[in-house]
Amino acid sequence: MGLGRLPGECKIYDLHSDSSSSSQNPGSLQNFWRSAENLWVKPPTGAMTWAVSQAAPLRRITVQGDLNLYQIVDNGGNPTMAYASGGWMSDSYV
Repeated sequence: MGLGRLPGECKIYDLHSDSSSSSQNPGSLQNFWRSAENLWVKPPTGAMTWAVSQAAPLRRITVQGDLNLYQIVDNGGNPTMAYASGGWMSDSYV
């Protein structure tokens, strides 16, 4: 979790939570108990991935780029969006 009063006071250049599986099901449905708060993020690829299930909040985050709340997985040679659910995002800018 970030330090300081504002997200810009703690800068991170790579923050992500990838899918826990290489298949569509369960995808990210096993990514529990992660959180990020009070951070400024500038992903090197231009997009931050936060593919999570429940109990995984993003609070007071500034993302300088895109934010993907799911992940594309191979799924046997057929690129597919993996399952993701839950999570919480508040007081954030993308």
